[in-house]
Parts: sequence; structure tokens; C-alpha cells
Amino acid sequence: MRPASEAIVLAPSWPGTTGGMDIATRSDVAAYDEFFKQVHLLVLSEKNPPKLMEDEFPRLNSRHIHISKKTLWNRFVRSLLHRSPSITLQYRDLHNQAKSHLLQFRQEMDKTATPVIIIVSIPLNVFIPLVRKLFPRSLVISHSHNVNSRAFAGMPYLGTLASRLAWAYELSRIRRFERWVAAATDAFWTISAHDRKDYRHLLGINADGVLGAYLDTDRFRGLPPGDPETIVHVGRIDLRKGRGISKFIEEAWPIIRQGRPSAKLLLAGSGTEIFDAPDQGIVGMGFVENELEVLKQGMIFINPQIDGSGIQLKSIVAMLSGRLLITSITGSEGIAGRHPLHFFAGNDSGKLAELTLAAIEKPTSARETAQRGQEIARDAYDKQRFLEDAHNLLAKTLGHSG
Repeated sequence: MRPASEAIVLAPSWPGTTGGMDIATRSDVAAYDEFFKQVHLLVLSEKNPPKLMEDEFPRLNSRHIHISKKTLWNRFVRSLLHRSPSITLQYRDLHNQAKSHLLQFRQEMDKTATPVIIIVSIPLNVFIPLVRKLFPRSLVISHSHNVNSRAFAGMPYLGTLASRLAWAYELSRIRRFERWVAAATDAFWTISAHDRKDYRHLLGINADGVLGAYLDTDRFRGLPPGDPETIVHVGRIDLRKGRGISKFIEEAWPIIRQGRPSAKLLLAGSGTEIFDAPDQGIVGMGFVENELEVLKQGMIFINPQIDGSGIQLKSIVAMLSGRLLITSITGSEGIAGRHPLHFFAGNDSGKLAELTLAAIEKPTSARETAQRGQEIARDAYDKQRFLEDAHNLLAKTLGHSG
């Protein structure tokens, strides 16, 4: 039976099946949609709502604020006048629009209800003062999708001196902001047990619970095993996420090609076209509509991630699709399974190259490892298991609030 309470959810993306933030948001919305009598979703995003959302969540009362992102330097310079970090600026700029939509939600909901406010992802917590003012009796929950101060930890070591100094200052503000968020909310959740430990060890934050994510495990069934000499990677590339792939191509790929001149690297996702180098066996495909068409071509999925926290969804997709996951230590953090039983993990480019060549040379053994990884991932990221855990956490959190 659904509890009588309603929820207002602020999210930075629409629920979706591709892209880490979209998948995590879909998991959040699915949990709340089944738990609460009514969910009012406010999305602040560059993208319009996907058709999937209307089919999957027909009762959802959703509203959209479109974001036009400015350059990193534009946001950083303008943020110097504020204590909160520049990662919050694109949302803070929309304060009046957010207030208008939240007031409309208040008019539309049950007048006898006190809604629970759930803020998804750290930067959106810039709206905590606003929701406290509009809903003074409401329980406010923050659900962190990653430890922002760890995800950006490598940026102060890149680029020009000015860039490094700016990122060092930004990182100090992000740390301060995350501590403030944890103290300013009634409950603070992380997306993985690993993130919960990171918050405690790095920032002294004791999170109140863990709300993970699920994937459509059946969607990845039945893919062919793939070519042993074809290595695939699916994921959007940006300033932070491109570091791992760039280093892999520069340091590990030449070793792999020397050992296996016919090896091929397929990179799919927005931004990957910049790596296209056919003469080196690298295909940068850019954005693709259906990542399954890419995954089925290769036996090995490489995730040479350098920076990151949260749930490493690329690594989970690799395992669910039956690919052999070869990843950095960072790329294996917080996921089900362990090296070398369910996937292979190495701490430098030389080790990743060594593991890749060994898998190519022994494809039968590699596929057996991939199958074990697929089995444990199907169990760990099953939707019903996720919903049961999510509803237990919600019941505990709301019960403690009263």
C-alpha cells in the first residue's frame, strides 16, 4: 500500500537508460514513484523529457527548466562573488524559475500533506534554503550521486598554472559545500557503500544511508561473445572523463598494438570522435543511438577511469553485457564482484595493456571470467532487489523523522 505522503524531487536529468546520471535518476524516480502517493519531479536539464519517461511513469507530475550551460571559465569567474562552488551556478541562476515551479507543485498537491523534499545530486542542493522557506515543515533529503570533491580531485593537476590554481580553489569550495549539504539536510544518502566510506574518510561526513541504482538486466542478455581482438568502450567524454581514455591511448594502446597489430579499439559516446585514428586501429564513433550494437562487436570492455566516485555504471554495463571488463582500480570501486574472478583491474597503463593482451591470447578463459561477472551483476543490479532496499531505506528515514 502506498503511504499518503507526497514527494517533490529535484533532479539534474530525466530518467533514462543510457548515461550514468540518467540511469541513476531513473532508479531514484522508480523508487519514489512506487513508495509515495504522488511524486512531483522538477528537472533542470539541457535535454527534453524522453518518451520512455511518459510510458514508464505515467502518474508522474513533472516540470522542466531548461539549462543553457556557460563555459567553465564564465561560471568560475561569476561564482567568485559567492561562497558556493561554480558547479552550482547553472542552477542558482534559475532560482526564480525553480521557485515558481515549486509554488505550483504546492498548489497542486494535497493540502493536508507535508511533502518530502528529495534533492538528487550535490550541485542542486544550492536550493536547500529555497525549499526550506517554501516547505518549512518538510523533511529534506539529499541523495549524492558521487563524491564531487573526489570526482574532481585530479583537476588541480592539469593545464596551465591559472587553471590549476582555479581548480584548487574550486575544489576547496566543493569540499566545504558538501559538508554544508550534509549538515543542512535531515538525511544524507550516498549512491554506494564505497562513497559512504569516502565521505567519512575524506570529509568527516557520516551518511545516513545508501540508495544505489538498478539497470535493465534483461536488456543485455543474448549478445554474442564478440571478437577477442576488438576492445570497446561506451561512454560520454568530457574534460574529466576523457583523462583515462587519453592516457590509455597514449600509453597502453601502443603496447597492445605491438603485441597484436590487428587489435581494434571502438570508442562510442559523445566526444569520442576526437580520438578517431584509423591508422592506429582506433575508431572514434561519437554519439550512438544503441550502445548494444557497439558492445556486441568486442569481447573486451576497457574502462581506464582515472577520476570518479559513485557507481561506475560503465563497468556495470560491461559486466551485464557479458564483456570482459578490464578496468582501472578507480573503475572497479563500488561495483559487485572482484578481481580477477569477475573482472580484471590494474593500477597503471602497463598493467591494463598486459591484462588486455593476456585476455586476447586466452579468449576461452576470458569469456569464462566475463560470464561470472555477468551473473553477479545481474543479481546485484536487479530492479526488484533495488526497490526493496530503497523502500526499506525510505521507511526507515521517514520513520525516524517523526
